[in-house]
Amino acid sequence: MHFPGIRIEGLFDGTLTLRRILVLVNRLLGMLGKSALAVALLGEAASWSNEEYILADLYDEIAVGNWMFVTAHRTDDQASIPTPPPYRRPGHSAEPANDESTYDPPPPEQFATAVEIHGVLSSLVPGQML
Repeated sequence: MHFPGIRIEGLFDGTLTLRRILVLVNRLLGMLGKSALAVALLGEAASWSNEEYILADLYDEIAVGNWMFVTAHRTDDQASIPTPPPYRRPGHSAEPANDESTYDPPPPEQFATAVEIHGVLSSLVPGQML
């Protein structure tokens, strides 16, 4: 009931146009965290609004700041404290991904050589668009 006073029957009696329905549906898709339609079409990531993502970021920053303070003020004989895990966000797994294992650089033969780049650039005529 995000749009009180708007009835679907209006489509049949001429008081509601298809354009107005399109505007209302687009509005529902933009209501992240408040619209079941957005969650159904966009997935779990739409279940949070921008404010909730900002709060999760703040939570993470405060947790890391506290961890840094405790780590900096511990004595050498105390055990080290593990870094705090990030707050779980919708659509992400509970464990952070290891960036080194997921990145697969392209093979070197896919890159242009300096001679190939020079040939392309020297063939361009000044003022001519490709």
